[in-house]
Amino acid sequence: MNRVRAALAPRAPGLLLTAAVLLCSGCEDRVRNADDTAAAGGGSGSPASARPTPQMPDSIGAISLPSFTAHVASLSFDTTAGKKDANRKCRPASDAACSGANGVLVDIFPEIGAEFLHPDSLGGMGHVVARLINKGRLTEAKYNLPPDTIAYMVVTRGRARFVYAGRDSVRIASAFTFRGCDDKHLPHLTPARKADFAPCRNAPGTVLFDRDEPAWVSCVVGCCVAETEMLSGSSSGKR
Repeated sequence: MNRVRAALAPRAPGLLLTAAVLLCSGCEDRVRNADDTAAAGGGSGSPASARPTPQMPDSIGAISLPSFTAHVASLSFDTTAGKKDANRKCRPASDAACSGANGVLVDIFPEIGAEFLHPDSLGGMGHVVARLINKGRLTEAKYNLPPDTIAYMVVTRGRARFVYAGRDSVRIASAFTFRGCDDKHLPHLTPARKADFAPCRNAPGTVLFDRDEPAWVSCVVGCCVAETEMLSGSSSGKR
């Protein structure tokens, strides 16, 4: 069954998954029960910023699936300030159906407090700064995001991990370096809270991307990016 896996995500307002309904079954329930998220205190929409994104209660290597699920349910992801339906490369090594020409659609939405974090002052337990949704039937290439899966970008100083719910644990799809672009002096889109797939605004023009731009979120120094893969920190991404 082609279904966005909702094991980790609180049910989000209709704004979040209107497009996803066309690609997966079961999403209608999340749209139908949109008001439940707001009542529970977590979720999505266009909430006001009031605090930096809090640390997780435990590190990715030690946190239980129920504890992580409860933590992400307590967060708020701004579906008005992210990127919807980003056309991303698929991963031929993971999916025989990936020809290189086709791809997957991925959403990325920032946690409302990510803009107040400094990349050099992050807690050791990690901060969930963005939610990503692979709405396609193929694995996303750069971050190894499994198909039909909701994943989260968890950052500590110098490292970003992309994680999702396995059958009985939190799985790491990939690990990347995490740094500030130091581009706060450059013009930025408003509002300040954003998430997207794009290089730093001050990146050399000679760097070329083909549907594999890095994930970035607004932070205290302007933008912060998950840029270079840390092979030793990645897992197979198998569920």
